[in-house]
Amino acid sequence: MSSLTANRVDALESRLGSFDRRNHRRTEIRLDGLACSTPSRQTQIRIIDISVSGCRLRDRKGEYERGQCLTFSLNGEVVVEGIVRWWRDYQCGVEFLAPLPQDILTAVA
Repeated sequence: MSSLTANRVDALESRLGSFDRRNHRRTEIRLDGLACSTPSRQTQIRIIDISVSGCRLRDRKGEYERGQCLTFSLNGEVVVEGIVRWWRDYQCGVEFLAPLPQDILTAVA
């Protein structure tokens, strides 16, 4: 998405109110972990909410950009891969490349 298009979406959301384009309900959690954008680059993150199809996380360094691929683990066991779909104020939305199994979602939430 170009910055001009992103600015128009932000302006519309401001005027019309926020709308939710997600297909799955998110559950609030507080789960600390590490995310990798490359094998040698790890960043501390906190997952703020999660669903079968994605999550919102806080990145203290503000390193991630739209379209960037991330790999992180849930509870140090399950490796998840996703794509950053939005970034704002040190938080970003990540869409998982594969749906998270319901039993894993239940275990971390």
